[in-house]
Parts: sequence; C-alpha cells; structure tokens
Amino acid sequence: MGTMPAGHETQIPERPPRGLPRLYRTAFKVGLAALGLITLMCIVHATGVLSPKPLTYEAPWVEDAENTAPTTVSPEGRHVTVRYSGGACDQSADANVEESPTQVTITVVVTEQRGESCPAMGVFRTITVTLDSPLGSRRLVDGSHSS
Repeated sequence: MGTMPAGHETQIPERPPRGLPRLYRTAFKVGLAALGLITLMCIVHATGVLSPKPLTYEAPWVEDAENTAPTTVSPEGRHVTVRYSGGACDQSADANVEESPTQVTITVVVTEQRGESCPAMGVFRTITVTLDSPLGSRRLVDGSHSS
C-alpha cells in the first residue's frame, strides 16, 4: 500500500462546511421541541386536565303538563316513582333516599356529560326507588330543596 503520487494529497478542511452545523443545531432544536410536546401530551393525558368531566347536580321534582303530581306510589307503598326535570345530555341519574319515621326524602342526582353541544331544554324523566318499609302516612320530601 503505497503513497499517493505528489499533487494528489487529500486536504482536510480546518472546519466543516458552514451549512452542516446549522442543520445539526436546527435538527436538535426540533427534536427537543418534539420531545417536550410529547412529554406535555403524556402529562395532560395522565392527569385528564383537558378531558371534560361530568357535572353532577340535584334535579328538582316536577309536575307534568297535566299538573299530575311529581310522584307516584305503588299500591303496596314500597316503590316511589319520581318525575324530575333533566337535561338533553344527561348520562345517568341516581336517587338518594333517607327514611325517617315521619318522612321520606328523595334526592335525584343527575350526571351530565360536559363538553357536548346540548340544547338548553328540560326533559321530563322518571326514576323509581324502593323503600325499606312502606310509605304509609310518611311525608315525601324533594331533597333538592333541602339545605
């Protein structure tokens, strides 16, 4: 393996061409920004910061268009159906029941999905609860009005 003939020596530049380091710096900055964005997206996803959270509210009992009472009690007195005013985007409803010797308080709790486009109108809905003992002469109370 010999030597190169005179005049054919390879010259090594003292510094790399001008455009290359700038390209490396730009690629590094873009990569760093992408890594930061991916990290931020992971944190947001893990914490649920931007996901719409359900809204829970107590719905009042309502009469219907014919002024029918907002509650119906079964003949044996253990099942009470409550009519309440909900929204068009309600996800679910549950009822909290508190029984005492003189009254039964029923609170309808509605969960509504936020972040959806919903018409601002009330919707009549019903929910039926089962009492521990027949209603008898106990008074029914709408828990959404108590404080």
